[in-house]
Amino acid sequence: MRDPIEARRKRRIAVALFVGSLVLVSLLLYIFVYRPLLRDLARLKETAAQKQRLLDEELQAQSIALRTKESEVQRWRERVEELQKRLPNTEDFENLLSEVTALAVRTGLSEFSLTVKSADEKKRESARSTAAASYAYAGTGEKEEREEKAEEGLPVKAVVLEIVFSSGYRNFARFLRGLGEITRATRVDSVTVGRSEKKMTVTMRLKAYYRERELEALP
Repeated sequence: MRDPIEARRKRRIAVALFVGSLVLVSLLLYIFVYRPLLRDLARLKETAAQKQRLLDEELQAQSIALRTKESEVQRWRERVEELQKRLPNTEDFENLLSEVTALAVRTGLSEFSLTVKSADEKKRESARSTAAASYAYAGTGEKEEREEKAEEGLPVKAVVLEIVFSSGYRNFARFLRGLGEITRATRVDSVTVGRSEKKMTVTMRLKAYYRERELEALP
């Protein structure tokens, strides 16, 4: 008959061996199977996180670029609208003369006269030499010819105004500054100044521009 104690001891040994085998198998599985899988999973997570960061950065950059583009488009639309206001599609003599005359009154010019000159009159008179007693601030004929050729490629035309007045230097400077603030786009083409002790007599040629056709707006 078997010894009960010996039988229990053998069972304990068998259980211990079984448990040890399970622990050993589990350890081997962790070392050779699960740990490499966990490393691969960690690398995959890190790669996915990097790609997500790159995607987020790219989306953010595209969003900024889109907002910048929309802002630029809006600025161009505003610029076109401003140009359309400053460049009417007609010569619009009435408003132009009214603005320039009102500016002359505000800046205290005296003996003021304003004449609209045709293109033929301008070419004939620009060929004449200025008086020796006058100081001329004007381009040479060659310069004016270059400017006229440059303007030929633009969708605009110019009305030429001849303005004659008497004033002091300060009022003359105020008048010149004011020309840049009137609604119509203008450019001083030439200025001839006759000087005396108390005042000066000014003959000015002013170009006021208008559109030949509509300006193209952005969509």
